Amino acid sequence: MTRFVVVLVGASAMFGIARSADVRAATMSKCQAKKMDDAGKGAACFARLASGAAKGRAIERTQVRECRRFVHGRFPRLDSRADCHTTGDATAIENKIDAFVDDVSSELNLSPPNRCQGTKIYDAGQKAVCLARLEKKFIATGIPLDPSDVAKCQARVGLRFMELEAGGGCDTTGDATAIESKVDAFIDDLTSELNQ
Repeated sequence: MTRFVVVLVGASAMFGIARSADVRAATMSKCQAKKMDDAGKGAACFARLASGAAKGRAIERTQVRECRRFVHGRFPRLDSRADCHTTGDATAIENKIDAFVDDVSSELNLSPPNRCQGTKIYDAGQKAVCLARLEKKFIATGIPLDPSDVAKCQARVGLRFMELEAGGGCDTTGDATAIESKVDAFIDDLTSELNQ
C-alpha cells in the first residue's frame, strides 16, 4: 500500500503485563514524551484517512501532508532540545506508523466500501493515540500507568467493535482481539524506540 494510508493496530503480551503492574524504567524526558505523543497523533490522523477510504472517500494530498506534520514537521524541531535522547528518528517513526496503518487497513478495508469497517479502522487509531498519551506521561514523569486509564483506551476497540457488530452491516466480526493486539504491538514498538 502507499504511505498515504496509515492505521493503528498492534498487540503484545508485554504491553498488557507492563500496564497492569508498571515496573518499567522511564527516561524522564519531556522531549521523548512529546515525540511519543506526536507519533500517536500521527497514527490517529492516518487511521482517520484510512477510515474514510474504507467508507469510499478519496484521500487528498493536503490531508496526507497534515498528518505528516505530526512527526516530520515536529521531530526535527524537538531534536535540538538538550533533553532529546534520540535524534534523526522521524523517518523511522513514520515508517512504523505507515506499517501499522497498512496492517490494520489490510485486515479491515474490504470491498465494497463499508461504513462499519471504516469505523473500526478509526477506532483502532483512537485506541493508539489514547495509549500514546498515557505513555507520554510515563516517559516524562516515571509515574506508572493507571490500569483504569489503560482499560478506557482498550475499550476504544473492545467495546466499540462489539457495539458496531451488534448493529449489523459489518463485513468482518469477532476481530476485536486481533486488532487490539496490533495496536498494542505498535505502541510497544514506539515505546521501546522512544523511551530511551
